[in-house]
Amino acid sequence: MQKALRDHEQELRKSHDELELKVAERTSELQRSAQELQRSEFYLAEGQRLGHTGSWAFNPSGFFEHWSRELFQIYGLDPQKGAPTLEQYLATIHPEDRDLMAETVKRMCEQGSGCDVKKRIIRPDGAARYVRCVGIPVLDNGVLKRFLGTAMDVTEQEQLTQELRRREAYLAEAQRLSQTGSWAWSPDTDVRYWSEECYRVLGFDPRDGLPRMEELIQRIHPDDQPAFRESTKRARHITSDEGVNYRIVHPGGAVRDIYSIGHPVFSPSGDLIEYTGTVIDVTERKRAEQELQQLVDFVPQLSVVLESDGEVIHANRVFREYTGLTLEELRSGDAVASLIHPDDLERMRAARKHGFAGNEPFELDARLLGKDGIHRWFLARYNPLVEEGRARRWYVSVTEIESRKQEEERVRKENVRLEERTRIAQELHDTLLQTFQSASLYLGAALYRVAQDSPLKPQLDRILQIMSQGIAEGRSAIQGLRSSVLSNLRPGGCFVSHSGRTRGTARNRLSRHSDRPPEAVTARDPG
Repeated sequence: MQKALRDHEQELRKSHDELELKVAERTSELQRSAQELQRSEFYLAEGQRLGHTGSWAFNPSGFFEHWSRELFQIYGLDPQKGAPTLEQYLATIHPEDRDLMAETVKRMCEQGSGCDVKKRIIRPDGAARYVRCVGIPVLDNGVLKRFLGTAMDVTEQEQLTQELRRREAYLAEAQRLSQTGSWAWSPDTDVRYWSEECYRVLGFDPRDGLPRMEELIQRIHPDDQPAFRESTKRARHITSDEGVNYRIVHPGGAVRDIYSIGHPVFSPSGDLIEYTGTVIDVTERKRAEQELQQLVDFVPQLSVVLESDGEVIHANRVFREYTGLTLEELRSGDAVASLIHPDDLERMRAARKHGFAGNEPFELDARLLGKDGIHRWFLARYNPLVEEGRARRWYVSVTEIESRKQEEERVRKENVRLEERTRIAQELHDTLLQTFQSASLYLGAALYRVAQDSPLKPQLDRILQIMSQGIAEGRSAIQGLRSSVLSNLRPGGCFVSHSGRTRGTARNRLSRHSDRPPEAVTARDPG
């Protein structure tokens, strides 16, 4: 009996020890689970904080069973007060969105359906925020138990989206007003993107989706298709912008003039990814240019219209008639340079290069070859068409100045001739005439000492008379030379003397003859 009791007691101890071991193991397991749960809750809360996302649980009876801490933060509510009632929740909704949310909650409860809705809330501090709310129903054996969901603060994303939409609207309106569409095309995947205006400009229906490149080519005027195909082929191998003009035929038969330019986009390794660019309807501009060209053709003056880099766009009828070249010939190669006189070519090129680098009017003169083989002087005045701070085109008026140049040359030669006459007059005065005058003075002084009855006196008087006559004639000749020069210096004249000589030279020469008598000094200087 006692042995049986001892055996039973031992079994009880063993069972007790095993039970305590299992309890300890379970307790340790529960502690690990609690720690893992706390860690998961921390990660969840931190993730919600970083993602501005809160979680909630809503009972179909009409009250919230749970709000996460981040959800309180989003709505600006105090978590110490617990989850708000349905009425308090609806009061936080923007007045314009409140009815929508009330209907959404009602529909969820009646139909057991989820929700995905974006709404505006008004925080207690008056700040408006955009919140996206997503919820799903939780069923137990087909019975609706609750709704679980999230609420994300998407204010920044919504503001960015609105700004993007606003900019897209501005861009679309700008494209519509300027008749400019945008596109993207890849050599590998064909057309990748067309803007709304691109469809309209090119006459395609956006409801039909993006057209293939070949479809677009078939809409292009037959005469322009080869150039367009060549441009497309060339674009696969170049690294610069590619532009092309063509005419597009709309389904109704209307023909529009189009200018398209594309910009290549490369990968970091240098491979061509795609081309992005624009198409511009230039029909009205082409028509205006044609009308302008017709008007320019009637201007009785040589006129030329140039691109910003100096390429010829149009030359009027007077210019073509003078040079004997067609508009196509003037546009090809360096035809204009072949018309400039060789002596003026480099000067003209330098002046044009300097002028085209800016956006201010400038002018230059050069000799231009006519169809009769004669070079004539012309003055070219360059006036820019400035858009967005740069010269888009240059309008050049060319005026013949051959007669003016001839007059300038005549005046130059006349000036040379008059300068020579001035020099001669000055030389005669300073040398020959002054020498005769000096000799006359000395002879007069010598004659003064000759006796009146001397047989030499009559001969010396005659010599002095002849010298006086020569001085008078020389004075008259010099006066005549000076008079012709002075007549050119009067109003209407053009001569300016560059002689720096003075009559002091002759006087200095006389002053060296210190042995002349005082009475001889009173003789009149012929200069």
